[in-house]
Amino acid sequence: MFILYFLFIVNNKNRIFIMEKMTLPIIVSNKISKEKWLSQNINYSSFDNKYLMLILSNYMKIWIDSNTDLDRFIDDNTFYDKFTEFIYCEYITPLQTYLYDYLEDEYYEHYNMTYSDDINDIFIYFKDYTQKFNSQLFHGKDDTSFPLLQFVYDVCDYVDPYNDDNMLEDAPDIDDMVFDDGF
Repeated sequence: MFILYFLFIVNNKNRIFIMEKMTLPIIVSNKISKEKWLSQNINYSSFDNKYLMLILSNYMKIWIDSNTDLDRFIDDNTFYDKFTEFIYCEYITPLQTYLYDYLEDEYYEHYNMTYSDDINDIFIYFKDYTQKFNSQLFHGKDDTSFPLLQFVYDVCDYVDPYNDDNMLEDAPDIDDMVFDDGF
């Protein structure tokens, strides 16, 4: 309970009323549990959210595996579980936040610039696909593709974009080079 302290004085014909304490109730919104949400049928459809999560996670997994710069370091079942947990925390219960396990370093900035358009296209595809199932997933006013971008970076190793090892093997050895000073 929140307690709000304030002084309220009313002068009503030489009577003074003082109110010192006021207790405000905590507004609690009962959210649906993840298991119940997964087993819940989508409105006007014979499919449930678990089926929808399977389709969306497979689409995302195929996209990640098709990119050579991204190396998914978790297996398929773990990916599905993490994807479901991510969608539940970010889009179903936005008061909870998904705990990302990465640091925003220089590779993240490069990754963000490289894949933000692709992830945005995937988000739009997810939005259209869920609308065909008559699902409200990804249709909230604050729903964006940025958490999806963070999720992909969290479950993948991003290959060093500045890796020039192949170029160094073909380069001549500096010790064998003769420098001519012009004298």
